Amino acid sequence: MFVLIGLLPFVPSPGSLVSIIFITSYIASAAMSLLTHFPRAVMDKTAILAIIIVFILMPLNFLVSNTAEVSLSSFGRAIVPFLFLLSYTFAIQLRSISVKHVENLLLIASVVWAIKILVVFPQDFVDSLIGQLARLTYVASDMLVPFGMIGFILTIFSESIRGAKRFSLLLLFFLLIVASGYRSHILIIAAAAIFKYRRIYSAKNFFMLSAFLVLGSAYLIINPEYVDMMKDRIHSSAGDNVREAEMDYAFERFSDRPIFGNGLGHPIPVSLTRTGSTLDKFETDSVPYIHNFLGYVLMDLGIIGFVLFCALLVPIVVTSTNQVIFQRNRSIEGVWFCLISILLNFLVSASFRQIQMWVVISFLMYALKKGKHDKVAQYEA
Repeated sequence: MFVLIGLLPFVPSPGSLVSIIFITSYIASAAMSLLTHFPRAVMDKTAILAIIIVFILMPLNFLVSNTAEVSLSSFGRAIVPFLFLLSYTFAIQLRSISVKHVENLLLIASVVWAIKILVVFPQDFVDSLIGQLARLTYVASDMLVPFGMIGFILTIFSESIRGAKRFSLLLLFFLLIVASGYRSHILIIAAAAIFKYRRIYSAKNFFMLSAFLVLGSAYLIINPEYVDMMKDRIHSSAGDNVREAEMDYAFERFSDRPIFGNGLGHPIPVSLTRTGSTLDKFETDSVPYIHNFLGYVLMDLGIIGFVLFCALLVPIVVTSTNQVIFQRNRSIEGVWFCLISILLNFLVSASFRQIQMWVVISFLMYALKKGKHDKVAQYEA
């Protein structure tokens, strides 16, 4: 199934072979995991919240979307990714799957995604690295799925991947991130490297950090065009202005319907969020998303949706952060940093509208809870 997750396009098409095989295998895997443990299926607070979001919040929001004049197609496109939150309810039945198993499964998806990009867009990949193409995302929409960031983080924290294999994977994901042109991803993987090798007094850690700095500096020296391109994006990028305008609009709409929201897929007029050359690229008058998950939830799902998502995500983030920072549970560092990074990425991108991300988040939450219980078991032993 995780091979298929890596192969899934940015927007899966119901008619595509990959999408059909994925949904078939997904349903089969979910049914098998539940039926195998029926009637003693495991249900914790996180699983119950996921069920409430999917089977109570989403139908309620469908009624809201009808009163808010959201089209059925826009609502359908917006609701589908959230349905895959149920992946958590299936994952917790698989008690034999360890944190390392989850890391490996998500790495498989990331590697498959990377190979797909290289096979389909080889020349565009090279052009983006040498500065002839501003961003690979302009020609490869699948680059919008942040598997490069996920793959880099899981690889750098993995204890089972070493030597040339680790270096090759890190280089592969690093180059794809560079090709994407996402400043946020570059900053996140830099933070991951610093956090992983934060014990600078270790000779190994000092060497690894130095190697990253040398390789990064060498790339920038060899390819000054990329440096110039990034400088232009920092000084003149319209993206930051777009996100600010989107949040202003989201809070304005939220104030109109603060309790239930305006319905998933609520249209955002591009004339209010895009200007100049970016506005000319749109063939429609509105888009059904913004590049910030908090604003999106408040605008479309209201206070009720915001509270439910906070109840779902905040406890596991707080608990796992305590485990990693204060109790030094190194077994979950990779999945913890990965979850934090995805949620941070949700604040500057619309990747929360991707099926892949909610499957990934579901398994990361499972791994964090599994790692916590395993740590407790070790203490008790």
